[in-house]
Amino acid sequence: MSYKLKRAVSLMIAVLVAFGMMTFGTGEANAASGKVKVIVKSQDLDNTIYVGEEGCVCAYNPKKGDFAIVKAVIITDKSIARVKRTTYKYKGKKYKEYYVVGKKSGKTKLSVKYKYKGKTSTKKLTVTVKEYPNAIQSLTINGKDQSLTGENAFRYTKKYSKKNTKASIKMIPAEGWKISYAYGEIGYPKGKTYKSNVIKKMATKIKKGTEISYPKKYTDMWITVTLENKKGDLFSYSIGLYRF
Repeated sequence: MSYKLKRAVSLMIAVLVAFGMMTFGTGEANAASGKVKVIVKSQDLDNTIYVGEEGCVCAYNPKKGDFAIVKAVIITDKSIARVKRTTYKYKGKKYKEYYVVGKKSGKTKLSVKYKYKGKTSTKKLTVTVKEYPNAIQSLTINGKDQSLTGENAFRYTKKYSKKNTKASIKMIPAEGWKISYAYGEIGYPKGKTYKSNVIKKMATKIKKGTEISYPKKYTDMWITVTLENKKGDLFSYSIGLYRF
């Protein structure tokens, strides 16, 4: 898994687990074939994506925090969603990443083949595709209004200059929605470990557009904003500003 994607997904999983928002809908996800859990990770809930959204197919051990290698993904109903595969290089080796892209609302079954610690296994799950909720009215970063179409409808990522040591991010929810929670952190590699600091009062900063300190030594800033409507529906949006 590429570093950018792994950081984003790891942070998202940590946040959802910490606040009791992560659920696993299939018994097979807890099968005795290993401690690996397989999910389609979206900005909102596991195994649930929106039309047009790319959900990352993740196989990981939640206790150890490490990832399995996804080898193949087969989808049953291709009218509901499709599988997207990309490749990347890491330390001279090629790896594949798999995504499920929502096409129209409905449900479809997914079969995921993965390899973990030398053992190859297959698990099945059901993926739900929902209509896009239009939960955000506007997103402004450093004084510039950002488009909320295409991939930006779900997440915003951009390489950030070391010259910019502050970031101003303001989000205005659409009518009927509110920002219920926001989590952010900035981090950097230190030796063989990764050091990070939680950004305090994240929700308040996002609502007001208050400047966030982003010192030169830090390589990445990751923020997840969760919005909620009166029905209790949730929509999460992630922002990543990286220097690597």
